[in-house]
Amino acid sequence: MCNTITGNFEVDIMEAIAARQALSIAIEAGFRRVILETDNIKLAHHLLMKKRDPAPFGNMVKTFLG
Repeated sequence: MCNTITGNFEVDIMEAIAARQALSIAIEAGFRRVILETDNIKLAHHLLMKKRDPAPFGNMVKTFLG
């Protein structure tokens, strides 16, 4: 599945969007346990620590954490 996103985004935000899309596809396919592999240390840290902050990246992470 491909998505087109218009605008100027920082790399870490685009990587978070891509990871969120991959997880969404996995959940739609019926997977309930998934392992997200990423080389984005910032994303991994925010997810592991369940860190939420008011910055744009933090707002993106909130969509993962619910």
